Amino acid sequence: MYDVVVVAHFSLDIIIKNGVREPLRLGGPPLYGSVAAKRLGGQSGIISKIGEDFRDEHFLFLSRNGIDVSGIKRSKGPTTRFMLKYEGEERNEFLIAKCEPIVIQDISAQFLNSQAFIISPIVDEIPLETLKYIAENGKGLVYLDPSGYIRSIAANGSGKIILTEWEDMADYLQYVNVLKASVTEMKVLTNCKDIKGAAKKIEDLGVEITIITEGSKGSYIQYEGNFVHIPSVICHQVVDVTGAGDVYISAFALEYARKMDVISSGAFATAAVSSKIEGSGISSLKTRAEISELSNALLEQISKV
Repeated sequence: MYDVVVVAHFSLDIIIKNGVREPLRLGGPPLYGSVAAKRLGGQSGIISKIGEDFRDEHFLFLSRNGIDVSGIKRSKGPTTRFMLKYEGEERNEFLIAKCEPIVIQDISAQFLNSQAFIISPIVDEIPLETLKYIAENGKGLVYLDPSGYIRSIAANGSGKIILTEWEDMADYLQYVNVLKASVTEMKVLTNCKDIKGAAKKIEDLGVEITIITEGSKGSYIQYEGNFVHIPSVICHQVVDVTGAGDVYISAFALEYARKMDVISSGAFATAAVSSKIEGSGISSLKTRAEISELSNALLEQISKV
């Protein structure tokens, strides 16, 4: 049985920080989410599509980290590819290439017994029928990071990613138990500037738990009519925030499957993110015991809003 199955495209990322270009890096929710779940004591799998440019070394990295790669299907086109430009805390994304969508035929029956399905499109690669199939046939809860549904390409031909309204949101959310989005994304999703009001709008559409992340300011969670704030953990240094949201939702899903407690799961996810961003990639993520110790210290700081 799987604890977490991540459904999304990988990305091959060209990263430029303050004008300095780094080597091509493997990224995307399947990388950060599945490896985080495994390192935190879970069994994780991946449902994804890649292109002919996806290297064997990437498969080797995932396999060495204990990830089931049997659900990764290769297509004849390219792997989804982004350019990420960082200037200080500002990040701009540019789409370079897009892989084929993930369809029902790509889902092996073995993955349907997972306790959690993290649907995390990065460029609208998961159709409604795929989400519906997982929700109706899968055993576990459906988690959604909707960023890939509100990303569009700027009309000026630059490939720059911009955020736009998601007109079909209600059709998708009927199949979702837990939604996680950043403050910026939540305002785009709901057209509501007040994050508490935005979370209530998502809850009114049938989502049981809504998580809103705000970087160094922590996160907010709406559930059962409650709205709480979880502060962030003070980091010694911030090295790499790429994939932080993927680590959050994966850690939350893993812990919630074990404890069925929203507050402690949110604290656990927050602590996991704090250790991830202190190093490059996923290498700095601490052990489950260390994350649990950090999260326990957070519990007294959580407050209702």
